[in-house]
Amino acid sequence: MYLHVWPRPAPEPVRHGLFRDWLRSHPEDRELYASTKRRLARETAHRPSDYGLAKNGVIDAIFARIFTATGEVGPAVTLSRVC
Repeated sequence: MYLHVWPRPAPEPVRHGLFRDWLRSHPEDRELYASTKRRLARETAHRPSDYGLAKNGVIDAIFARIFTATGEVGPAVTLSRVC
């Protein structure tokens, strides 16, 4: 279990919510994210500190789809840096 704590004005809770809601309503990205996490867990088992950074590519790609679909401009720091 992970507990994320941010100051009140932090944008991260909004990003986490957007990401969660997108995965709930887009099964193809949910499976992509899940399969990527499983693969990376195997590939980085001997270097656990690399796991978080290794997810950046798939998270950034999903965020690109989220922001394209909503017409929003993506955040300067993506969820992948905090998830």
